[in-house]
Amino acid sequence: MRRFDYFTGARETWRASAARRAKQVKVDHGTDAMSYVRGRIARSYWASFQRRRWSYIRRLLERG
Repeated sequence: MRRFDYFTGARETWRASAARRAKQVKVDHGTDAMSYVRGRIARSYWASFQRRRWSYIRRLLERG
């Protein structure tokens, strides 16, 4: 059985908007961007769309 992947299985527009948001967070928060993203993840509900979205943004920021 194939595992469902929230990141690569998502629509292209969702991933593109998350990439734009990651760039904006990087500009707005600079070196503190990761702690801001971690805070957003902590405030979101466990299986919510926002948690998946911010987790993806965190992954984009970690890549550079």
